[in-house]
Amino acid sequence: MYVKPVNPALFPLLWRFCHKDPRLLELRGLITPWLKSDAPLEIQTRWQQLCQAPLDWEALQNLSEAEQTLLWDSLVLLSGLVGFPAHLREVLQTWAELLAYPDLEANLAKQAAELARDQEDDLSMWVFRSLKALQEYWQTGQTPFYGFYSMRLLHLLTNQRSSSLWGYLAALFMPPQTQPLAQELIPTTAFPHWLKDLQQKAYGVFPNRLKGTTVAAIRQFAETTPCTPSYHDREVYDRLTGQPLVEPLIFDPAAPVARRSNFTPAQIVQLPEVQALMAHADLWATARAYLQAEPQLVLVSLWWSSDFQGPHSRYTGQIWHIDIDRFRFLNCFVYLSDVGPENGPHEYVIGSQGTKPLPLSVDKRMEPEELMAHYAPEHFVEICGPAGTVFMGDTRAFHRGRPLERGSRLMLQLDFATDRFGENCPRVPVAALDAGFAEMRKAFPANFYNYPAL
Repeated sequence: MYVKPVNPALFPLLWRFCHKDPRLLELRGLITPWLKSDAPLEIQTRWQQLCQAPLDWEALQNLSEAEQTLLWDSLVLLSGLVGFPAHLREVLQTWAELLAYPDLEANLAKQAAELARDQEDDLSMWVFRSLKALQEYWQTGQTPFYGFYSMRLLHLLTNQRSSSLWGYLAALFMPPQTQPLAQELIPTTAFPHWLKDLQQKAYGVFPNRLKGTTVAAIRQFAETTPCTPSYHDREVYDRLTGQPLVEPLIFDPAAPVARRSNFTPAQIVQLPEVQALMAHADLWATARAYLQAEPQLVLVSLWWSSDFQGPHSRYTGQIWHIDIDRFRFLNCFVYLSDVGPENGPHEYVIGSQGTKPLPLSVDKRMEPEELMAHYAPEHFVEICGPAGTVFMGDTRAFHRGRPLERGSRLMLQLDFATDRFGENCPRVPVAALDAGFAEMRKAFPANFYNYPAL
């Protein structure tokens, strides 16, 4: 009841628009052979249904504000990728009059300015590269580096409209399942209001916390198991193999050697308490409702943050930034230690998960002054809480872990996404030690592709 299916009425108009230009037809031709013959049967069936659906002008005149924004942003984006040619502009103007869309010229001008930052004349080349990479990803399960780069660049050049469009298509082809809440972290009656708040702010703290026994078990593991420091002055992981290049150490809060120390996925997922969270119904319900698609669990992370005062490394996450690891995703964060203002609370710029002011739609870490020039002080929030606090966050919004002034912080993170295309995460075989995890993985094996049975 809390999973709202996406409106399919947008697709026929977008599909018709792709007939209006030879370059758009060429782009469409890259993807259709796979969808017609090689895709999983349920996607092939859904594709045929969508392509045969009639264009419903009445439905298009009754879109919500969010649906209307998505539709017109996507239409203008498709036009901009081939240079805003006059014939496509005329089509858009005609449709805008029919559907009483009020700000077409403003949208055209805004996207033209944003797309003009690219160094190549033909922006559709980045779409070609992404689609070629998608074909390789579907065949091999891995994203080639050029595909990851193209996806990130498209996200920034289009001010994340390309990712929003992909999220809509993912929701059409991979609609979410429905399962009841566990009601451990949130009661069913409170979920709709909480979800709306999450959608507006880009983060939401669950009203209930994890059991103390769960927190204690994971913390004991973290206090007695070697982890890998993120030194600022050397490579920590081999870029080809992902293997550590430095010696793992047991974290010592009294004498930290780096701002952050990471456990490997293979270490983390062997804990039954972590497996229980990987299958937690409240987390999956949130991911499904927020993404409006059937998600996959792509990565589980655990790390210590310390009050070490040396320089930052690129792995600390303590400088303001956005994440562009995948097209559409939602992350779950768990505090496994008490976190107050001095202990590195997670910070968000609320509402910044949407399109950004143009100077901020770039691939760089941000200084606070750069963000404050565009967002009011009340948009900056910190998330404090005792051990066991759980919150969800859309990290397309500006965020950071505030540098610790004292003490240490232990954080667990679970990443849910519409698909695995993007940054390649390790595939870690897991022996199921938690009954709920074993049951859910058996029921939804594709959701746990990165965590197959051992």
